[in-house]
Amino acid sequence: MYKHLHKLEVEGKNRPLCGYMEKVQNCISEHMLEVLVDWLVELVEEYKFVSNTLYLTISYIDRYLSNS
Repeated sequence: MYKHLHKLEVEGKNRPLCGYMEKVQNCISEHMLEVLVDWLVELVEEYKFVSNTLYLTISYIDRYLSNS
């Protein structure tokens, strides 16, 4: 799954938009996103998840927010 998602990002089909927080996203603030990412980092550390889990989760969030 990770290889497939990496391939999509390299091809440019699934990359989040650059600067989407200013251009697209008006439902949440940058501060709210920072709080979410900090919380996710704490979860990864507390439950000893693989770091790729964090990167993949943040990537999903970025892609979702850049298209909504």
